[in-house]
Amino acid sequence: MAYKLRTLEDGSGVCVGTVIRFETVTILLDPAWSNSKVPYDKSVSFWASIIPDVDIILISQSTVDCLGAYPLLYYNFLSHFISRIHVYTTLPITNLGRVATIDLYVSGGVAGPYASNEMDIDDIESAFDFIEALKFSQDVDLRSRYDGLSMTAYSSGYSPGSSIWCITNYSEKLLYAKNWNHSKSTILNAAALLDSSGKSLSALSRPSSVITSLTQFGSSRPLKRRVNMFNETLRKSLMDGGSVIIPCEIGGNFLDLLAMTHNFLYERSNNGKQSKVPILLVSYAKGRTVTYAQSMMEWLSSTIIKKWENRNGRSPFDVNNILKPVTPKEILKQKGPSICFVSEVDSCISETMKNLSEISNVTVLLTSNRENNQPILDKMKVEWLEHANGKVQEGANISYSTTAEFEIANLKPLKDESLIEFNEKIDRRRKQRKEDEIVLRKESKLSGSFAHSFGDGTIVSPDGTNRVIGDVNGEDDDDDDEDDDDLIDILKGKGKNNKEHEIPMDTIILPNSSIKNKMFQFKPVKHKIDEYGSFVNIDQLIPKESKEQEEDKISSQKRNVRDNEDEKENNSEATNRSKKQKKDRQTEKENAERKKKEKMKFDNLEYLDAKNHPCLRIFQKETATISCQLSFINLDNVVDQRSASVIWPTLKPRKIILLGSKEIQDENVVSILLKRKIEMVDIPYNENVEFDTIVKTLDISLDIELDQSLRWQRIGEGHTVAHVIGRIVKEAPSQKSGSMRSKLVLKPIITNNKRHTNGSLSIGDIRLAEVRRKLMELNHKAEFKGEGTLVVDGQVAVRKVSDGETVINGFPSDIFDTVKSTITEMLAKV
Repeated sequence: MAYKLRTLEDGSGVCVGTVIRFETVTILLDPAWSNSKVPYDKSVSFWASIIPDVDIILISQSTVDCLGAYPLLYYNFLSHFISRIHVYTTLPITNLGRVATIDLYVSGGVAGPYASNEMDIDDIESAFDFIEALKFSQDVDLRSRYDGLSMTAYSSGYSPGSSIWCITNYSEKLLYAKNWNHSKSTILNAAALLDSSGKSLSALSRPSSVITSLTQFGSSRPLKRRVNMFNETLRKSLMDGGSVIIPCEIGGNFLDLLAMTHNFLYERSNNGKQSKVPILLVSYAKGRTVTYAQSMMEWLSSTIIKKWENRNGRSPFDVNNILKPVTPKEILKQKGPSICFVSEVDSCISETMKNLSEISNVTVLLTSNRENNQPILDKMKVEWLEHANGKVQEGANISYSTTAEFEIANLKPLKDESLIEFNEKIDRRRKQRKEDEIVLRKESKLSGSFAHSFGDGTIVSPDGTNRVIGDVNGEDDDDDDEDDDDLIDILKGKGKNNKEHEIPMDTIILPNSSIKNKMFQFKPVKHKIDEYGSFVNIDQLIPKESKEQEEDKISSQKRNVRDNEDEKENNSEATNRSKKQKKDRQTEKENAERKKKEKMKFDNLEYLDAKNHPCLRIFQKETATISCQLSFINLDNVVDQRSASVIWPTLKPRKIILLGSKEIQDENVVSILLKRKIEMVDIPYNENVEFDTIVKTLDISLDIELDQSLRWQRIGEGHTVAHVIGRIVKEAPSQKSGSMRSKLVLKPIITNNKRHTNGSLSIGDIRLAEVRRKLMELNHKAEFKGEGTLVVDGQVAVRKVSDGETVINGFPSDIFDTVKSTITEMLAKV
């Protein structure tokens, strides 16, 4: 089966998604959007020609370069999502991606209380609520619907929940890995490409293609050393009474950096040093990232969990008492040293960096080696690298000064007619959106019943219309249908008693239909019963007058009780006790109110509601001179160049498909992979490239008689092999199985001719350690020399070239024959 692959570019110059088109299904991976390069309306126009063909969307990471366009797609193409498209990703990506896109859309004025508003925050929330969340290694089985298609997410080690997608069907296995990390990070385990012994994971080995990018790589320095550099930079800056500014991806490495910072402050407090250093966060989503992280501990490394459980049972993200969400202007009001994380979106970075000109003794710490799409940050990194070339080590501080131009958004509140017109527009849009969604879900429910019944009893009439005949298996979903109807009634503001217009449809009765489906369609009243009879609401049997009298009696008794209590409180002791209890209750109430207000301030996003003091954003360019200390430490959780060139060949892929243009790929890694005889394919932007299946796989069943005659031999690691000779016969599908596919069966050959049955092929896995043990039992001297070579009696050398090739070097002798026979005995003969 052939498949087509297309890399998407919307005018931004970078890959914004990948489309894989099989014969029966189209998959979109990682739809991205950069609002600083492509306007909102142009992005919608670009995706309008792509989404109508998409059946499935897969998201691999929680960064905006993997899901920035997803809320935009869901909002503008809702009918396709409700009727057809399924979206899959892991729970952490759903949560963290929600926060990352809120920052992106509010920064661009697409969401929030701005006149340029295109959607509400609730619309972004609804988009991520639509996603079907998965666990790692959970198989999405769509074999019956899309010709053998299944998809599985494996940990990529880049950020919490980030995934490597394995997409398989009857003839292809595709691996999609946008970014991945081969080693452990502060809070995550390594990518699930290799098992504990260093071998490739069997489920991911020998793929048809690996779809990846060779543009971004991490540091080759050990993580522990880079973390020590990070701690030393914070220590020096805080000792001098200064503050540290750390730009970061909210959906990417922010949680990793936050865990490092929290650990640094915790150890600092244990050493008796000043510990009350606040952590500031400049993000439109406030502290919601941390709130989500506290409920995702099972996705983190068990090592970090145990480490923080020993610290009074806390977690690395239990920072509500020291983390404070702020705006860029509030940074100027901060007195004393602080550590400030800034979300890498346009407005947050621009305002924060401009305000640095008014702050003294500040260190800017850059932690990413990728392009930030922020001119000031890219300029800082380039100048630091040029200054540090051969002179300054990574993590060192340099004095930095520059004059830069910033585009600042000034807010002008809407008033009078402009405010009224804006509020009316928002009300109309929300009402229309709600009505459209109700209609689409109603239509989807009706069309879904057609799709569900197709193949189980749907008939296509000569005029081309589908006619439902019901479920021929005698099963129905009456309960679910009733629940859906009630939900739609509630959303429309109607009660159950209101009658709605029902779409008439023909009913066709087949001879083989069950008795239940031969009856007229009606919905009988359902009674809830058990072995004792029907459930009855007792209140319905009590007369209204009796019920009111009983309530009056209870109220009178309560008043009498309160009167008696008042009389008992006349003595002084009771009065004091009552005052104390009242004061305690008041204190508890005040504490609860205070905590509630703190939580509202920490992660509540009601201030981003479109009708909450709407403003007009007026942009103007301002020039400022920045003087600060500058440092750079590569803390990206991304594989380094050497590991990428070693691990990909271990999986034995037939080809590697590169995302993005050929010019941006790393030439050194590409050349190494080409030397390993791996085909490298570059895909031009917005062009469909077709790939044909070279190796065909067939599902062949063994005949029972032939299976009983086979002689199985064990070859290690739980695998067995047997030599088999037979003839392939195509059998028609049986009526009992219900399958429409023909079945291939391998049957024994019935002939009187004598055939060669001795083993002609040796197969199995050779372990040199096992060879050494057997030879030493035969009193031979066997020892390992350089590069894993086993030398026997100083005359014969055994070397494994690869998993399937073992070489024996030596002159013909008794020792050579002994070594050869020892290795041959470890193999199975077929």
